[in-house]
Amino acid sequence: MSTLQESVDARRAAKSAEFTCVVVAAQGPTLTVSIWRGRSWVLPWSHLVAASLADIEEPETLEISFTGHVVTVTGQNLRRVLDDLAGFRIAGLRNLPAEHRARLSADAPFIAQLEVRPATAPVREIREPS
Repeated sequence: MSTLQESVDARRAAKSAEFTCVVVAAQGPTLTVSIWRGRSWVLPWSHLVAASLADIEEPETLEISFTGHVVTVTGQNLRRVLDDLAGFRIAGLRNLPAEHRARLSADAPFIAQLEVRPATAPVREIREPS
């Protein structure tokens, strides 16, 4: 492949990544969480404690617990994100303003809100009523 073609492909990938909430890649050592026009965190997968998805109603909520932080993701189509998290294939998460939802396919994960907070207590199991 020519250098020019590689350059064009790289620019196209960067442009499409502008409007992506979830970056899936080969297994890497960290997860980067970025708030739209705000702060970013790099969290090592080796500190992952647990992840859970509540997709009973809209919006869905995904909670990812690390030893020092808890990441709460609120949005749509997050089941695939949980599956990729289980394989350590998520390289990045970021939220986007609602007006960017239309730029994504209907089945693409969309993150409307991200919250990163210090982990203050051990993760407790929540049981569904039987």
